[in-house]
Amino acid sequence: MKICKDFIEDNTITSIEQWKELCPPAHKNQWVIGRSAFESARFWLRAENHNLVKKVLINHFHKIDFQLAAPEFKTPFDQNGGNDRNHDLFIKALDSKGNIFIGIEAKVDEPFGDVIAKTFIDASAKKIEKPESKSLKRIIDLSKNIDLGNSDLFWGLRYQLAYSIAGLIAHSKIEEVSRALFLVQTFKTNKYDKKKSRH
Repeated sequence: MKICKDFIEDNTITSIEQWKELCPPAHKNQWVIGRSAFESARFWLRAENHNLVKKVLINHFHKIDFQLAAPEFKTPFDQNGGNDRNHDLFIKALDSKGNIFIGIEAKVDEPFGDVIAKTFIDASAKKIEKPESKSLKRIIDLSKNIDLGNSDLFWGLRYQLAYSIAGLIAHSKIEEVSRALFLVQTFKTNKYDKKKSRH
C-alpha cells in the first residue's frame, strides 16, 4: 500500500519525518511518542502491519487489498460552517466485490466526547443564548447522515464517534463507493491512562 498526502501519488510518504512534514496533526503538541498521531504513523509505515489489519477483516471482505492511504485526510460533509471531518488515516481498498473506503480513528486514551443526547441539550441551550449558532442543526443533519433516525442508538452514541462515521459515509456517497468501514485503532502505550479511556 502506498501512503501519500491527499491521495496524490507524487507526495508519497515513506518515513516518520515525511509524515510529520506533509500530514501533521491539527495541533503540534499532538505529535508525541506514545500519543495517537505519532503511533499511527509508526504503525502504518511498517508494511508488515498492514497484514495484521487485513487478518482482522478477512472474515468480512474476501481477498481485501489496501491500495492507497492518506493521513489526516479531510472530508467536508455538512453545510453548517463547521470543521471538515479529519480522518487520522483514510484507506482506499479493494476486494473481490469492488471498492471499499476505510476510515481509521487512532486513539491512545482520548475519549469520544459526550453522548449525542447531552450534546443536543447543550446545543439547544446555546441556540437560545446565540440564535445564530448552528450546533443544533449540525446534530440534526448528523442524524440524517448516519441514518439512525430518532433512536436510542443514535442518542447514545458519542458525538465525535458519530461525526467520524458520518464523514466517512458522506465521502463514500460522493465517490459512489457503496461499502465503507470505520475502525478505531487503540495504541496502549506507556502514556495510556485507563481512567480516561472508554475504548
